[in-house]
Amino acid sequence: GRAVKVTGLYRSTHPIAAEAIKEVYDLADLALTTGGRDRLTLSFQEERWLCNDASILAASQAPENLQAFFKDHGLRSLSFLHGLRAFEMAAICELASAPAGRAEKGALDDFFAQKGIKHIKRDIEKYERTSGKAVSARPAEVPALPPEPQRAAPAATEVAFIPAGPGTAPVEAAGAPLAGPKGRLAGMSFGELLKVLVESSVNDPKERVHLYEDAVHLVKDAMDRHVTQATSSLVQEKERILCEQARTERVLSAVAEGKVIVDKDGRVLMMNPAAEALAGKSLSELAGKHITESVNTGEHMVALAKDIGMGPGARAEVELVANDEISSAMRRSLAVVQDAAGRVVGTYSGLPAAAKFRETQRMQEEFLSRVTHDLQAPLSSICCALELLSERAGAKLGPEETNFVDVCLRNSQQLGQMIRDILDFSKLQSGRMVLRRAPVSVAAMLQEAVGSMQPWAGNKGVSLSFRAPEPDLLAMADQRRVVQILTNLISNAIKFTASGGIIVAGAGLEVKKQSGIVFGVRDTGCGIAQESLQKVFDKFTQVDNPAGAKDGVGLGLSIVNEFVKLHGGAVWADSEVGKGSTFYFTLPLAERTSGVPS
Repeated sequence: GRAVKVTGLYRSTHPIAAEAIKEVYDLADLALTTGGRDRLTLSFQEERWLCNDASILAASQAPENLQAFFKDHGLRSLSFLHGLRAFEMAAICELASAPAGRAEKGALDDFFAQKGIKHIKRDIEKYERTSGKAVSARPAEVPALPPEPQRAAPAATEVAFIPAGPGTAPVEAAGAPLAGPKGRLAGMSFGELLKVLVESSVNDPKERVHLYEDAVHLVKDAMDRHVTQATSSLVQEKERILCEQARTERVLSAVAEGKVIVDKDGRVLMMNPAAEALAGKSLSELAGKHITESVNTGEHMVALAKDIGMGPGARAEVELVANDEISSAMRRSLAVVQDAAGRVVGTYSGLPAAAKFRETQRMQEEFLSRVTHDLQAPLSSICCALELLSERAGAKLGPEETNFVDVCLRNSQQLGQMIRDILDFSKLQSGRMVLRRAPVSVAAMLQEAVGSMQPWAGNKGVSLSFRAPEPDLLAMADQRRVVQILTNLISNAIKFTASGGIIVAGAGLEVKKQSGIVFGVRDTGCGIAQESLQKVFDKFTQVDNPAGAKDGVGLGLSIVNEFVKLHGGAVWADSEVGKGSTFYFTLPLAERTSGVPS
């Protein structure tokens, strides 16, 4: 469980994760080789984790992603076989640490085959309920012993008044002292006392053995019952504390994206990217330093236990590092939620200086709106003047002058598009964007978007076309905004596709749901690296262009994402470096009609 948890925080090749995986592999290998086992089977039954039928953890004590892994893949059990390899353990830890999501049927078997995993198997053991306990359905390897014959224990009166044999003193009644108040019983151990009583009560050596065994069994059973009763409260208290600890950790993890790992002295061992962004410094700068050295007291606050160790005598004191203003603002923005017994069950938080933040946000939106509106009017005049100059005086200008006019016109149009993008994004962020949805022809929207981009594609030497869908295929959408979505995707494809490349736009019904329409724009351009593919839809983000130029402000795909979400659809991309990219988005399907809207 710890190996899976650590692998979820880092990659399996990271030193901390690799050490945790090696530790669990070494333990498994030791049990399978030195322990003489043919397999170790991990299963989850009745909210308990079992290993070879033995209960090892309650559900609340194990990492959630381990339980989610079993649930996603429909696992009853997972068996580690003799001959297990280290790479197999690393692969299964990495798979189990992946984000939760319902896996397709057979995905685990395909993963095993792809990775060459032969010593980890699923569901070898079947489990059935027997007296409320999960047991293995396969035959036991060791046959059960026949039950031991039951012998009735002698009655109290028989023990107390059995005649003594020759040469022995008579045994007194039960409860009476033997040989005086303290006599020869004083200082005896329990075994010696039991032996004296048995020998004093029975003459037959065989019967003495049976009586002695019966007495020992009775005493052992009584002691076991007392020990169980005495420890049951401790076991329950331990489980309660572990559950409370796990709950507190999950509450804190839910309100914080960043994670910092320190040693027993508070020195930084590891930080995830969110923590690095928060600190404003990289792990390489802070590794080995005390965590308080990363604190800018005017921006950060760190609360750290003075005694990080959890041994006996650990103090509950906390060191708070921040200036008074930051500390006061942060503490006022977060409240701890406790139950009636004082246990932490959640947090209640608000944005520090929320009023100031909202005012700043309002001022930013107002500024963007004013600037874009004020720039649009003079820019429109410039574009019109350049278009007129190109049309009326183009024949009188030389090649160099014509090229200058074309460059000015193209840059003015590009600037106008950037202003429109900023204005649209401002409306989207403030929630003021209104869609006018109606049944609209998918073919008409594709034709309009491709037609508007044909001149640019032709000038660049790129082939641009679209595959016409069925004429009665209608989407419930805002036609203007969908054309804008397609135009943004096609313009991006043209930017990143060299002369001689091909761009194709198309649309069709979703294969599975049949209740939506999938649009796609495919190009044969330079492609996008996988690490960049995850963030291309973020605002103000631009991926590297092989040509070196970065046109626009990085809002085009962010606007596409927001418009698609407003329509209730989804957007994603597939790409391979050097082979091109395909951008997809979905829209809701409108009812089919015999005619198509004009």
